[in-house]
Amino acid sequence: MTEKFVSELGATALPNYESLIRFLPDAWPIEDHKEEWIFHKLQIPEAMRAWGRPGNLSLREYVPQTQDYVARLFQLAIERARRLKYQPTGGILHFHAIDIWPSVTMAALDFWRQPTKAYTTVQRSFQPVLASFAYEKATWRRGERVMAELWLINDHWYDLPGLTVAWSVENERGGTINAGGSRSGVDLAPDSAIKLEDIGFEAGLPGKYTLRARIADHDGKLVSENCYEFRTE
Repeated sequence: MTEKFVSELGATALPNYESLIRFLPDAWPIEDHKEEWIFHKLQIPEAMRAWGRPGNLSLREYVPQTQDYVARLFQLAIERARRLKYQPTGGILHFHAIDIWPSVTMAALDFWRQPTKAYTTVQRSFQPVLASFAYEKATWRRGERVMAELWLINDHWYDLPGLTVAWSVENERGGTINAGGSRSGVDLAPDSAIKLEDIGFEAGLPGKYTLRARIADHDGKLVSENCYEFRTE
């Protein structure tokens, strides 16, 4: 990323299933109802390249696949820009917040103000104090060494002394399978972005996992929490 200010960052996902069927109730599969989808602003060729074709999935099953793609893209782009604070990134704008009519666009909130997955992802990635992981990919082979850089970002104009930073790995059911590591006594300067350490662990059985990071203040109060979804195969 070489831009000093990113004025528009966006990607299209399907809105939640319950909202989608309110204005496209009988329009599945997409390829058999192109006119209806195009009228509601879906760019079909671009969407299929980004999301992957639905194959035998139902519409209800396909919606999360599209939202997962967009949420991951936003997280990668926003947090990479924040790690590059002033080198050269000075800011980034999410595009866009709300749909003004029932449509398939880049909005985080649909016409009925129902949040997509991108809504919470963007909210989390823009926390003023953030633990951020820089990693190479979201899919790993079983037994492969998962490697990432753990960064800390502080957008406040004041320092944050005596922080505790911890990370862990959870399975799809939310159970902790790797306690990861913890560092206490971390001092974070005002308006800063620093690499704290490299982390690594072995990819487990095939499935979905979450890499989670937490920052607590010197009294043990949670300051922020961030998470990354990945899978093994």
